[in-house]
Amino acid sequence: MTVEFFPNKLSDTAPLGTWKTDRRMTIEAWLKSQAPSYERRESPPISAVLNDEVIEQHLWHKVRFKPSDLLQIYREPKGTDPFSITFALFKGAKAVLKALMPKMPGLPSTAGAQQGDPLTEASAKGNKVKLGDVIREIAGFQRTYPSYLSQPRRWFAGPRDQRVEMILYVGQGEYDIPSAKVRVGETPLISLGADAEYTIYQPGADLSGDPAHINWFNVPEVGASSSGSAGLELTVATDLTRSANAAAYQFSGNTVSIPSGSGSFPSDWTSGLIIRIVAPYSYEAIDGGASRDIIRGPLHMLNPFPGMEIEVAGNNAGYYIVHSYTPESSSGPAEMTLNYDGGSAVIGLTPGTGQASIGPRGLRYRIVAISPSIMTLERLASDGSTDDDWPGFDTMQSVVANLSLDNSNLQGGYRGPFACCPEGEKVTELEWSVFFPNGLCGIGREGQIYSIPAYHTFEYRDMDVAGAWTVVEKVHSGGSLDAQGFTNRIVLPYPMRAEARIKKRWVQLGGRANEEARDDTNWYDLRGKMQNSPMSYAGLTVMTCRIRGGDRLSAQSESQINLEATRVLPIYSNGSWLPKAPTRDIVTWCLNKLKERGYTDDDFDHDEWIHFQSVCQARGDVYDETLDRAITVKDMINNALACGFGELVVFNGLLRPARDEPRAVFNVEYGPKTQTYSPQNMTKMVRISGSMPSINDYDGVDIEYYSSKTWAWETVPCRWPGDQGVKVERVRLPGVSDEARAWRIGMRRRGHQKYRTDTYSWETELDGRNSGYLSFAAVADDQPKRCQSAILTSFQVTGSGVILGSSEKLDWSSGGEHKIGIRRPDGTLSGPWIATRLDDYRVQVASIDFVPVIDTPYEPPHLLFGPSSRWAYPVLITSSDPANGNVSMRGMPYDARVYTYDDQTPETQFPPA
Repeated sequence: MTVEFFPNKLSDTAPLGTWKTDRRMTIEAWLKSQAPSYERRESPPISAVLNDEVIEQHLWHKVRFKPSDLLQIYREPKGTDPFSITFALFKGAKAVLKALMPKMPGLPSTAGAQQGDPLTEASAKGNKVKLGDVIREIAGFQRTYPSYLSQPRRWFAGPRDQRVEMILYVGQGEYDIPSAKVRVGETPLISLGADAEYTIYQPGADLSGDPAHINWFNVPEVGASSSGSAGLELTVATDLTRSANAAAYQFSGNTVSIPSGSGSFPSDWTSGLIIRIVAPYSYEAIDGGASRDIIRGPLHMLNPFPGMEIEVAGNNAGYYIVHSYTPESSSGPAEMTLNYDGGSAVIGLTPGTGQASIGPRGLRYRIVAISPSIMTLERLASDGSTDDDWPGFDTMQSVVANLSLDNSNLQGGYRGPFACCPEGEKVTELEWSVFFPNGLCGIGREGQIYSIPAYHTFEYRDMDVAGAWTVVEKVHSGGSLDAQGFTNRIVLPYPMRAEARIKKRWVQLGGRANEEARDDTNWYDLRGKMQNSPMSYAGLTVMTCRIRGGDRLSAQSESQINLEATRVLPIYSNGSWLPKAPTRDIVTWCLNKLKERGYTDDDFDHDEWIHFQSVCQARGDVYDETLDRAITVKDMINNALACGFGELVVFNGLLRPARDEPRAVFNVEYGPKTQTYSPQNMTKMVRISGSMPSINDYDGVDIEYYSSKTWAWETVPCRWPGDQGVKVERVRLPGVSDEARAWRIGMRRRGHQKYRTDTYSWETELDGRNSGYLSFAAVADDQPKRCQSAILTSFQVTGSGVILGSSEKLDWSSGGEHKIGIRRPDGTLSGPWIATRLDDYRVQVASIDFVPVIDTPYEPPHLLFGPSSRWAYPVLITSSDPANGNVSMRGMPYDARVYTYDDQTPETQFPPA
């Protein structure tokens, strides 16, 4: 348990104190342990939050916390409503204050999510079955462990030669996979020679000629046991107890139980056995004359229907076919009439009330679960299938009921029976293996080793029929103390949901061979060949693999097939598409993914995509990620663009990347890309907000990235000069695979923390629609000795320059060089130009790059004027939201220092000694 104390809730501060506890206690008990003078108050000056839930003060003496919980204590002033501020601020304070610092453009969508470290599983790296999971897709270059498309098949090709065969998928789409990069564990498969082989199939390829495509179902009940043996140990068959001999039985629903003191069920009866139950209930037979006799009684247990084959044991015993059935109603009891097998009406039954057990022919039930005093059953229909509509027994106790084994279950010592495929499926072949862990041989009195045979019996039947068992006798010979295995296969007569069992068979070998035999036998595995197997997998790159295991390779490594793959996509280059090729290019990935979702080339701002691609390629920025979790298309694209400091935006109806990059700030040539906003076109003046510096501010960033060298998550610390790393922000970057680029993003993030703490907000009319996300703007207010705005009232070209007239008196009081910018009719900036004072309302500049129109019915040009370094605020637009004829604008400060380390590496900042 951790207890944290905070000075307030109005900042994202570190706790002032932290305590640990090792036992359960109430909140009040903990407070008293720290402050013995504590007493209950109507409005205490603190609030308590347990696991993100606010606990009201009047519950502190009742609510207990465990050592694994997190209790946070906040100091806060209380008024007449002590808890309203608690609930309001706790949920919103962190989010509001985090919003004071603008979001860093180009940061991956999940980078800032605070999550606990995932459990490091021992099998975290390995081939797995991922039922219902998102299909893996690889962007760029990655090492991956392909996932199983069906269960691996293991078999013994020889007594000492075990093989494993599997089919896996690499990912959605096409990939370039060098043969030297396909490994088992850390060993290239090609180095194993004849002991391993693999084949890569492109999406949609025909797999019918590859036996690995066959879908086998491995029976989970057969295999290594908790006793440490490699399989289920086989024993010789023995006779089972034929019937139960309890003094009384209780029937209710689908259970039969034995009252206390009345005995128990046979100890060798197990689940899966089929038994016959004669449980007499009272029925009445009514003489129907020349027509059919009528049966009355608890017929709902039978749940009969016309044509149902039934058996009656007791009064009027025999085999019949139901002719008609009338359920019980308010007008009378349930009634049933019968036919004989030949179709003739049943008449001549002994009339009156008598005891009988009526059910499907055979009166058979399968034991689902059993203990010494109670068993759970399922009823079998006359054809042997499970009767899912059986309503169960009426509650009754009997001393004359009889429970006996069905003739198909008279012997024990079997292992099984076990279903060979899931419910609702069918198999066409069965395959099983027996294993001799201590060898198979005879050892003579003088130590000589000689060959002996070992016998077992394998039996199967159709579960839906539960009829007689089909018996398969097998014999295997061996003459070695080495562990040996043998695999057998049979073809079923028709597709069925088979169940199978096995037992060891004793045969007299002659001489002393039976005494000297070393033939401990395990049932190693059992599998069924499913009726249907896919012949191809549309859209997936598939891999089949066959490896020799046994004494050649560990069992663990057989599930460690991995490879290094590069995505193959149509290449986007300079606005056109080239043929498919391996690529790690960010833009190629993004545009292919967008086109897969229905976008076309007409939806893209190609100039911006080409610019972004050229910058990323020049810098070596790439995108490498394995996508195997649900994600929106927008987040997927943004994760890729973030590797190049970009973000997806829509501008003028076109999709384009917005890259956060250095700008030629307030440069004359960059003016046409700069929008201008001043009090002349604002409906609400600019407001600058931000947090004050605090000791709780971050002073470092740690970046986690998935390394393409170690193929593991690595951490690179990012510190600017002077950073101590006391409070560090941890950011995980998907798609970044090398240290230098992760470090650059981390250093950019640190610069963002230092120099972009303010937020600019204002409102305009429709002018704000000229600015897109991360577009550059010159923003002015009317602060003394800073920015000043006015309307251009006159324009005159002279031999010495251009004279500009202002509607407002210009302030030159701050001294030094001043600059002036002109807003063109389209909102862009002309300038800024160095201004020379002529008088209070006129300045002269050397030249301008357009001809202003003064007398116009439209909005005249605006002037932005001020000291050379403060004539306007350089701002990057972060949002422009239109509503009610206005546009609400937000932005963050542009500061070139943010980009200081964009092209450096950790070695350039901290060169080796």
